[in-house]
This record gives sequence, C-alpha cells and structure tokens, in this order.
Amino acid sequence: MWFDSPATSWNQDALPVGNGRIGAMVFGSTTAEQIQFTEETLWTGQPHDYSNLGASNYLRQLQAYIFATNQTDFWSLASQKFMSVPLRQCAFQPGGTLELAFPHKDPSNYVRGLDLETAIVTVEYTYAGVRYVRRVFASYPDNILVVRCEANSPGKVSFTAKLTTPHAMCTNSFEGNDLVLDAGISKAANGLNSKVWFRTRVRFILEGGSLIKGDKTVTVTNANAVTILLVVGSNFVSFEDVSGDPVGRTTEFLRAVEGVSYARLLERHLADYQPLFRRVTVDFGFTWKTNLPTGARIKRVIGGGRSRLVCVVFAICAVSDDFWISTRMSSANVARQMEQCD
Repeated sequence: MWFDSPATSWNQDALPVGNGRIGAMVFGSTTAEQIQFTEETLWTGQPHDYSNLGASNYLRQLQAYIFATNQTDFWSLASQKFMSVPLRQCAFQPGGTLELAFPHKDPSNYVRGLDLETAIVTVEYTYAGVRYVRRVFASYPDNILVVRCEANSPGKVSFTAKLTTPHAMCTNSFEGNDLVLDAGISKAANGLNSKVWFRTRVRFILEGGSLIKGDKTVTVTNANAVTILLVVGSNFVSFEDVSGDPVGRTTEFLRAVEGVSYARLLERHLADYQPLFRRVTVDFGFTWKTNLPTGARIKRVIGGGRSRLVCVVFAICAVSDDFWISTRMSSANVARQMEQCD
C-alpha cells in the first residue's frame, strides 16, 4: 500500500510496523516526522486480584433475573456484587513518540508506503535536487525498531531528534549520545494506580557528519546516512510481578547489536519475517487502478465503486485457516468473486 502525501491521522493513514513486542506508527512527514511507538507490556494498573468476594452467593439470584428477563435488576446486582473490583479492566498504552525535525518543506515526488513483502515502511521525496529515503522496520530477532535515513548526495542528511510521551511521570536524559526517556504509566481509568515503568533509548549511528546534544535533543548535521536504533523495556515480569529492570533490558538490547551494520540488521529482519509471510501467496493480477494511491482506491470504495482492493482483502481472509474451515470456500469461489471486480 502507498500514499502520495504524509499521514494526517493515526488510525486512518499512518503506516504500522511491529515485531510482536514493539509496534510503531509512521506518519512520513518531511518536516516534523512522528514515529509513535509502544511495547506489549505497557498497560495501566498493577498486579491485582479482581475477584469480588462472595460473588458466588448471588449467582442463583442473578440467574433468576435472567430467566425473568429482568435486565435492570440483573445489572444492578451484578455490577455491585458479582463483577470485578474495580469494574473494567486496565488499558493498553502508548509508549511515546520519536520526533524527527527535517528542513524539507514542500518537497516533490513524494511517496510513502508499506511493503508487506518486507514489513518495511518507506518514505521518499525530492528536496532541492536531492532524493531522500527513510526506511522503518521492527526487527524481531534483534528486538529493536530501526530507522534508516539516506540521501543520494553526500552530506545531506540533517535533522533534530527528541523523545516525547503522553505520560506525565517522565524524565529525559542521555546515556552517552543516546536519547533516553524514563516514564511511568499514567493512572488507570478504573482507579487503580499504575506500577509499570519503562525506558526508551535511542542510538544514532552516523556515517559522516556530526552529532550535537541539546537540552533534550540530538541534532545530526551533514551526514551521508544515519541508522537510528530504538529500544524499549519495562519492569513487567508477569501478571503478578513488576520487579523487572527496564534500564538493564534496554542496555542489553543495544549491547546485542553493538557493531552490527544496518545491512546486517536488515538481512536478519528479512530472514526472520519473509519465510512466515511467504507461506501463502495470492496473485490476482493488475488493472490500472492497482497503481492508484491506496487513499484514492479507498475513496472509490466509499463512493460505491467496485474495487479489486476489496476483493483482495476478502480473498486473503478467505484463504486463512479459520475462515476456510468455517466456510469451506474453494479457490473457484474466490475466482468468481474476482471476476466481478475491475
């Protein structure tokens, strides 16, 4: 999927990457890039027994309300005496945002896309005669988020980076030239205090150029290329243990890739991801509409147009194991659906 402009909305057109533990949404701005990230253990709350003591004493009465279709009394009693304490479970949380400020206002030939074959988000554009390329992927074997910034002319990669978070309990610092963000998850909406803390650490590996630390920022100037490594770790150990060491975990993640080149990180990512992705391949051919930006194809569907985009999504679902078992849809059925699309 691809777009010809930066994303304006997290849930509509920002592009995702993830490795099962770390996830991020990439907006693709040429001036104020946002890479919003999270990690699987970043939840509100703390180890807690949600049991409502004595709940079983009210089971028969609740059953009677159900059989009598007395929903009002059922819910009134259940919410007080039977449901969890507190009511409602805790919520998954964002971690923060890696912000990258570039001096590239009003570029030309802009393309932003997610290649499902490689699980890489790419942002490309031309500014002042130079072609800039950014690539973002989340590596499962190396437990890191990788951002690669390149240009087709030497000494042209410059930006300022900082880490931000929506969580109020946070501090910014440095480890050497690495940006560091330590944060505590905000209080849960159900009233529980949150006891999950996490550390984010970002390393900048320059090929040429210079790096200058600011108050809470890192500024890279005139590099040929830059590889950015982002790692996240929390104090979560299990549902009943939050005694982990986020500092040690993030340090170990970076130590494990010390001296590993970008090319090798990419190679290991693809070697891990592609055998899984390529277990099933489906090719339904192309029409001229296939080459439209994804946003334009979605608008055609919303406007009532028939689109191979919808059929491809449908077909992918149809060949997944669960759907196949439940519907026993054959390849002939899929082909008949495809014949009706442009």
